[in-house]
Amino acid sequence: PSFTPPDLGLQPFCRIGTERSSWTLDPTMDAVILAHHKHAGMAVDLDVADTGYAVGEVEAIVAVSESKDRDGNSQQANDVAIARQRVQQLIQEISFAEYDDAATPAPPVGKLEHYLMNKR
Repeated sequence: PSFTPPDLGLQPFCRIGTERSSWTLDPTMDAVILAHHKHAGMAVDLDVADTGYAVGEVEAIVAVSESKDRDGNSQQANDVAIARQRVQQLIQEISFAEYDDAATPAPPVGKLEHYLMNKR
């Protein structure tokens, strides 16, 4: 499928075909195991462009919460911090990469950015 924007005089400067695979825990797993699995509520999407370049993303779902913990901190803020740790742990597991909490990792290069760096 191709997206055609309204007639604004825009012309495409590249076309990138992508094959995506999406991964979550097997929903047919035992409900108790599934509920307590360390990767419950997480998803992994892997995209491979027709140029051969691959990029992925890991998501964790955090429920909206207005509650506070014993110290008066937002429970949602705590949940987001935990989700970030879980995302980093899963990235480390699936990429075999070393992750240093003290270092700020470079943001990944997107498909279009990779194309522009290599083809323009």
